[in-house]
Amino acid sequence: MIVDKLELLGINSSPNTDDILHNVRRTDATDYSYHITVEQAVGLEKTYITDMVVKELSDCLRFAVALSNKSCMVYNLSNTQFSSLAVLQGHEKSISNVRFSPKSDNVVYTGSLDGRIRIWDLRRQNCVRELKDETGMKPLSCFDVSFDDRFICAGTELYDGDAFILFWDIRSRKLLGGYWESHTDDLTQVAFHPEKADLIATGSVDGLINLFDISQTCEDDALKHSLNTESSVGKVRWHKNNSISCITHTEVVQLWNMEGGGPDLTLSREDTAEALQKLNSDDSYVVDIHQKSNDNLFLIAGSAGGKGECLKVLEIEKNKVTTTTEFVGNRQIVRTSTYNPLTKMLCTAGESGYISVWKPGEPSEKSNSGPKKVSKARNKHKSKPY
Repeated sequence: MIVDKLELLGINSSPNTDDILHNVRRTDATDYSYHITVEQAVGLEKTYITDMVVKELSDCLRFAVALSNKSCMVYNLSNTQFSSLAVLQGHEKSISNVRFSPKSDNVVYTGSLDGRIRIWDLRRQNCVRELKDETGMKPLSCFDVSFDDRFICAGTELYDGDAFILFWDIRSRKLLGGYWESHTDDLTQVAFHPEKADLIATGSVDGLINLFDISQTCEDDALKHSLNTESSVGKVRWHKNNSISCITHTEVVQLWNMEGGGPDLTLSREDTAEALQKLNSDDSYVVDIHQKSNDNLFLIAGSAGGKGECLKVLEIEKNKVTTTTEFVGNRQIVRTSTYNPLTKMLCTAGESGYISVWKPGEPSEKSNSGPKKVSKARNKHKSKPY
C-alpha cells in the first residue's frame, strides 16, 4: 500500500535562502543572432523529440532525447561532431521525461505512461533497474530526480479518480510514499529544487502549482503553497531566489514568488505574438524560460506559422518584454531547450526531429518592436481555475 507519510525520506529541512525575487531585473542587452553550429537528425521524418537533457562532460557534451516512438537516444557531441552512443528501448508506452543522473555520467532515467521508471547504464546499454508502484501501474506523466541523486518523484495521470505524486529511493528501489489529495487532474510537471532536496514544485491540468516540503510526515503538512494559474499548467521551472516560472497549455507565461497572492508577471499569448511581430496569436508558442548569468530571465518563443522557422529570444523586465535575439536557420517547431549561461550556448529540439546547437553570432539590426507592456495579474490562491 502507498502510505501517506514520507518520514522514511530522512531529508533535513534547508535553511532559509535570500529574499524572494519580486521583480525580474534586466540589464542593457545587445541584439545578436543565434546561429547553428551543429545539427543532428534523430530518425525518420515522422519521429519527433518530446524531451531533451544535456550534460557537460570533460571531453564532450552528452545529449539524451526522448522520442515519439517510445525510445530514447543518447549522443555525444565532440568537435562539432555528433556520435550515437546508445538507443534505449523497452517502454511499452510514450516516454514522458528523460533525465541524466546528477552523480553519474553513464546513468540515464526514463519515465513512461506504462507506469515504469527505467534506469539505464550506458556502458551496458541496457536497463539495470526498474521503479514502479506495485499496487497498480499508474501512468507516469512526469518525473524528476533530486540534485543529490537519492530520490525520484513522479506525477501521474488520473488513476481511479486520483492524481498521484509518488516517491522512490533510487538505491533501494523502494516506493517510499505518495500524495494524492493536492491535485485533482493529471500531473504535468514535477520539479525538485536545484539546491534543496526537500522542496518540490508540481504542476497540473487542474491549474495549480503546488509547493511541497517533503521532509514533513504527511501531505497536509508538506503542502506549503498552492498557486492558482487559472489555466492548465504545462511547464514549471525553479529560478534563483526561489522564484518560479510557469508556461500554461494556453501559452501564457507567469512568474511567481513562493508566497505571493498572485503572479508577479503575466504574459499573454497575444503579448508573445506581438513581441514576435506576428499577427496571428494562435500560432505563437513558448518553449522554455531560462536564466542568464546575471539572473535576468528570458523566453524562447516561436510561431508555428509557415514552416515553423520563426524562433526568438524575448527578454523580460518587470512588465515589459523585448525581442532581443533571433535564431537564424531554425527549421522546426521547437518543444524543448537547454541553456548554458556561462557559454551562452543554447540547444533546441522539436517536432522535425532535429537536435540543434546554437551559439551567438554577430550583432544584428535592432528589433523595431521595442518594449511592450504586459498584464499584471491579481489572482487568488485556491480558487477554481475554471
